[in-house]
Amino acid sequence: MSIYVPVLPKRIADAPCQICWQGAGFQGVLVSVLTVFAFNRSAEILGPLPAATLTALIPLATLLIGAIALHEQAGEPRISRL
Repeated sequence: MSIYVPVLPKRIADAPCQICWQGAGFQGVLVSVLTVFAFNRSAEILGPLPAATLTALIPLATLLIGAIALHEQAGEPRISRL
């Protein structure tokens, strides 16, 4: 976020404060707490090595879910220039 705020074009100031706080609460607090709980629970059930392996597979799972659910096509990464 330190690069995003001062450099990239955005309209954060136009958004209502309530929406910003809801987004921060959901993404910053709720999802973080749920993620830590889920990882600790998986490590407890599976053991530390399989749990760490599952963590490494998250990018692949995200790619597959995007391809199946959103009909996205995987390809070369593209870097957008300002």
